[in-house]
Amino acid sequence: MPYTAVPNSGQTLGQTRDQIRNNIQSLKDSLAENHVDLDNGADTGKHVMTNFVQVSLAADKPTTSATEVALYNDVATTGQIWLCPPNTTLGDKKVQLTAGDVTDTKFATNTAYAANLNGGWTFLPGNMLLQYGSFNPNTITAITFPLAFSVAPYSVVLTGEAGNNTTFRANISKGTLTASGFTFEGTISSNFTPVYWTAIGPA
Repeated sequence: MPYTAVPNSGQTLGQTRDQIRNNIQSLKDSLAENHVDLDNGADTGKHVMTNFVQVSLAADKPTTSATEVALYNDVATTGQIWLCPPNTTLGDKKVQLTAGDVTDTKFATNTAYAANLNGGWTFLPGNMLLQYGSFNPNTITAITFPLAFSVAPYSVVLTGEAGNNTTFRANISKGTLTASGFTFEGTISSNFTPVYWTAIGPA
């Protein structure tokens, strides 16, 4: 129910009793949104969860003092959550905390996502992706990342599980590292199975 500004000049409490009662009920209902209800004893007022409406106007973005931090939901990034540190003016300093489609079957899993490929990805605060996987190598093997980076990743690390032959070579073929994958190059006489890889870069 809507909040009504009463009493107005010249009105008595008797005339506005029902409106005041409705206002109090409206405030109670509002406080109960995502909180333990006022009638619920020791936990009254504690958060149950938090919903953030989307912020689209610059004037609505948070400003923080030297002792404050703020969280907000930026409509410009499809409803992702941002953290604003102290001394922020209208969201000018911020760290992205969430991203990506968590319904993606490759998110935070280790699963087969292409022929001969297993792996997954997760999101790191600061708008970074950490991706990982494994494959059974041949001399040359094309690797596709579970989720494409926005640009080529900053780092890709290869490790292997050696069999009887402890001498092997595992490289990323020169010039093949892109936002979507890379080409593995190994020594065919000393292949090892599987090859594990991790990559980190911007989402």
